Amino acid sequence: MTRRRLFVALVVVHALVLLGWGATLERARARAAHVLLEVLPVDPRDLVRGDYITLGYAIAGLTDTPFVGRRPDWNDVGYPVYVALASKGDVHVVVAASLERSALPLDGGRRLIVGRLMYAPQLGRASGAPLRVQYGVERYYVPEGKGILPPGRRDAEVLLTDEGRAYLVRLFINGRPYP
Repeated sequence: MTRRRLFVALVVVHALVLLGWGATLERARARAAHVLLEVLPVDPRDLVRGDYITLGYAIAGLTDTPFVGRRPDWNDVGYPVYVALASKGDVHVVVAASLERSALPLDGGRRLIVGRLMYAPQLGRASGAPLRVQYGVERYYVPEGKGILPPGRRDAEVLLTDEGRAYLVRLFINGRPYP
């Protein structure tokens, strides 16, 4: 009888952990801010993995971005980069970046997005070489047969939590939701 109670208790604990995790994610998404990011053209789909669109963002290439503190180099690849976004017209653009969240100014309506450094120049190269950052919102799943984007201006609506986590909501082509 005690083995049965132990088993039931373990199942209940596992269920509570999963429900708590899901509730935490949903609460973060409910409190998140909506921002619009400019999307750059990239190879439109991968036939092996199904119908999705690979998105590239204007904020992914940090070329002339003012860094607070030390500018990353190739030793920092794979580590988080904290990026401050500000509204410029219809979209949000990068205004500052840092390797440390506490050093990044987030006043005046700026929003935080956290990405992973994917490319940085080696030491000794030009200091203006571009840095590449991924934010975890580079795939947009679409219905079958809709994996090739029509021409036009592309923007993505993204939810940003207070911690800087990004959730892709939808894609716009010329201001209209796609697909």
